[in-house]
Amino acid sequence: MRLWTWIGGLFARLWTWLWRLFARREPAGADPNVRFLSEDQQHALDQILQDNWDTDCILLYGAAGTGKSTIVREISQALPGKVIVVAPTGLAAANVDGTTIHRLLGFGPYPISYRHPRQIRLLKPDRRRVLRRAEIIIVDEASMLRADLMDALDWGLRKNLGKETKPFGGKKVLLVGDLLQLDPVVGDDEKSVLSEWDGHMFFDGKVWQEARLRAIRLETVHRQADDLEFAAALADSRRPERLPFAVDWLDDHLGISGESGEKVVIATTNAIADEINAAHLKELMGRYPPYEGIVPEGQKFAESEMRAPKRLYLKPGARVLIVANDRNEPRRYVNGTLAKVTRLFKSRVEVLTDEGRTIILDPYTWDRYEPQVSEQTGLLEQCPVASYTQIPLRLAWAFTVHKSQGLSFSEVHLIPGQRFFASGHAYVGLSRCRTIAGQTCQRRITEADFYWNPRLRAFLEKIEANPIWP
Repeated sequence: MRLWTWIGGLFARLWTWLWRLFARREPAGADPNVRFLSEDQQHALDQILQDNWDTDCILLYGAAGTGKSTIVREISQALPGKVIVVAPTGLAAANVDGTTIHRLLGFGPYPISYRHPRQIRLLKPDRRRVLRRAEIIIVDEASMLRADLMDALDWGLRKNLGKETKPFGGKKVLLVGDLLQLDPVVGDDEKSVLSEWDGHMFFDGKVWQEARLRAIRLETVHRQADDLEFAAALADSRRPERLPFAVDWLDDHLGISGESGEKVVIATTNAIADEINAAHLKELMGRYPPYEGIVPEGQKFAESEMRAPKRLYLKPGARVLIVANDRNEPRRYVNGTLAKVTRLFKSRVEVLTDEGRTIILDPYTWDRYEPQVSEQTGLLEQCPVASYTQIPLRLAWAFTVHKSQGLSFSEVHLIPGQRFFASGHAYVGLSRCRTIAGQTCQRRITEADFYWNPRLRAFLEKIEANPIWP
């Protein structure tokens, strides 16, 4: 077995060397003006893949659509079997085929007191072996990472790797996210525990009294690549000194309308989005039984992690979003494809996509993964530990700002209500659309709509002045 482990490790090192040497080169005959990665993406990747870091942690951040997820995929390809991807929430973890920090380190989904011995325990030997095998631990959606979870990740790694004096137990940790998107959600039952910290965001963690962080920013926007003026206005909205210019530009270019038409509605609250979806569905003719999602007996799959509802109500004519990637080649749809239901069957649904393609959708199975060490190679592999099966659809007349995060649309109608009320709300809502021409709003956007947590602003000013922090 030791021989197999040694051979597996040798193969992995050889693969990593060959990837770094060849994988990012342009193929023969390629257009020399076309790059696979933008310059800032390439720089970030090179920094992350360095053998020796000058800090304990790297923060990869940037605006919506700058290609952060692309970097995560490139790292996983460059270091096969040596990367663990986690996220603060179950749905965020499912979106990257990863696991949650809670599951990785064996504590429940509740607020965690600082270095609490009964909450952060020593894992079983096989789980500690998983942590030892990882070269990099990637934390996606860092903007949603609370201070208590940041410190729980640090102390859980120290304890389980037997290196309690080293930040993160000596492991490289990569935080990935757009800090100017949505803040972590803090419920009333969590506030008492979080009072142990000066604030609730990841940079409020006590680990930073010992650990150092290097910040790398991505600046090239890909989502709005076909509307550079819109991209520039969104970038201006993120900076207080440029915000008046962004609002003036939006005032000149953003259409104002009381009706959404065929556009996807993005609203600030669940109540508004749910009401719109329910009202549109009720207007359609007929009564049809719901499609019931299935979790195999004995398995656990939280509803918060389900991309399609446990009980899915549909009718012919319903506006829907496909919430999975086609596993066939060539792909007929991807996660985020908009469509309209045309026919319902007992266990299948026919839809017409906005691109004019008719597709029959069968029940789709999503797996929940956990990293495990392969007995054959000694490397990490993602193993399914639970599954959920459902028609991969959800109603798509309306979304909340929170549920639209990570999605891109060609046409959007915003319903901000009296104001966007959460940190990053207005920016996330506006940046879901690829062009300003495809977007309308219920009312004019004002400077008062743009709000960000002042402590977050102060942190960003520090790391932009000096990328090594603190």
